[in-house]
Amino acid sequence: MSDDLRAIPSFRSSVRGVAAYAAGTAASLLAAFASGALAQVTGSVLWLLGALAAVPVAWVLSRRAAAAARDAVRPAPVIEFDGDDLVLPPAGRGGGRRRVPCRSVTAFRTEVRGASCVLLLWGGWVDHPAGFEALAVGCDGRADADRLASALARALGDRGVAPADHDRPVPSLTT
Repeated sequence: MSDDLRAIPSFRSSVRGVAAYAAGTAASLLAAFASGALAQVTGSVLWLLGALAAVPVAWVLSRRAAAAARDAVRPAPVIEFDGDDLVLPPAGRGGGRRRVPCRSVTAFRTEVRGASCVLLLWGGWVDHPAGFEALAVGCDGRADADRLASALARALGDRGVAPADHDRPVPSLTT
């Protein structure tokens, strides 16, 4: 068994996230400035409304950029195996890490989406309306994401968790 498997987002994927949010913040501030200038020149209220709408967008994006930068500096594992327990991140802000026994996970599926590995977990402990828990880990490239997906599938299979098939329905969605 691989007790020491920890899935941590790569620094490169974290920096990409920070750069995307920072670029969005700069673009929305530029849009606010341009809309304000056009409102002054043309006297149109629509340009003023555009400027007023761009400011909260810039605020939200700057907050997300700060959170992404904090997570890039202090990375926390997204998925961690501790014996026969699966340690997951908190469901919301401010909560503690969740410990889920592997025997309570009824099915799993790993998916590779670009340079990210997504682990889908089903079980009675899931309180999300979709019926499954989705955990995404940013990797350096597709090859790293493929390696992580196979390592997660092997670790969950070693602990007796069955993979979800496309042919049969997932247990928690049918009960």
